[in-house]
Amino acid sequence: MMSNPNRVDISIHVGLHNQDRESKMQASMGQSGFVHSTSTFHYGSHGMPNVRMSQNVLQNPAEPRQNTARHYIRQDGRVNIPYCEIDIVHGCNLRCAQCSHFSPYRSGLVAKEDIIDWLESWGKKIHSDIINLLGGEPFLHPDLAEIVRESSRIFPNSNLEITTNGLLLPRVDFAVFEVLRKANVKVIVSDHSGNDIPYRQVLDSMNILRKQNVQHMLRNSNRLWHASCRWTEDNVPVPFQSNLRRAWTACDAKDCKSLVDNKLYKCSILANIAKSVEEGVLSSSLWQAALTYKPLTLDSTVDEIAVHLNTNEIPECSNCPEQLLFVENKQLPSSRVGRGEGP
Repeated sequence: MMSNPNRVDISIHVGLHNQDRESKMQASMGQSGFVHSTSTFHYGSHGMPNVRMSQNVLQNPAEPRQNTARHYIRQDGRVNIPYCEIDIVHGCNLRCAQCSHFSPYRSGLVAKEDIIDWLESWGKKIHSDIINLLGGEPFLHPDLAEIVRESSRIFPNSNLEITTNGLLLPRVDFAVFEVLRKANVKVIVSDHSGNDIPYRQVLDSMNILRKQNVQHMLRNSNRLWHASCRWTEDNVPVPFQSNLRRAWTACDAKDCKSLVDNKLYKCSILANIAKSVEEGVLSSSLWQAALTYKPLTLDSTVDEIAVHLNTNEIPECSNCPEQLLFVENKQLPSSRVGRGEGP
């Protein structure tokens, strides 16, 4: 599983509008919802009303070219971001070769106490329109229900999502589904049928969600995926060496922010690389160009957060391809699992 390398779907569902979602966003922002500190206008995210940003956010000379108000300072003083994901589990019950989270090589999960602490801490700094709990496979987490409850409490006006391959849903306790219903969670099932996974299993998972009256959608992940790195003949992930601007232009994950170790990454792929190197499953020497990135910390001001997240290409974009590369979805042989050729 956001996360799913087929990130084009994320840009699609981020842009979806429905009455419930818009009412949530408007309620969370108040009557106007935006900082009125300057006469400079930029059009807001999701076709929302015009956004005003403070001059120091717009004119910070330390940052390169910036997007127009994708991330803006709200009336409540927090930075609004369209989407944020949290890997609550590192490992997975599948071994998808092009997983941008490098889950075939990883294992373990994030303690619920840590996840709740990160949400509590960053909830004072940011509001995310969508919060996606994923992995790895999130339904491997024994405390998923409590994580969902706390996520809903801390971010009551955010839309909660869980991205899963769905294959473990037949084993999920009914009490977990009750929590998902109450929190109005949308479960996104990535279809990994083929590769020895019968489509009937995917249909069974969808039927379970339907019977449990849980919001859900099916994402086609069983054909071509977008590659976020290169792979050697031995299935070792290695970075590209791309032109920064072309890589940024081709990127279909521009709004994929990630909360990891109580730090906020403007790019979820960089977060996954950093954690995989830290865990020893990716080579620090091979991925050195990605490790120069410095994520945001709780010491960052809201102006610094907005400026950083609105920045376009950064040096670390060189690790990704200059154009969308579609690759076949395949499962790695079990002998490769846990071997990312780390240090």
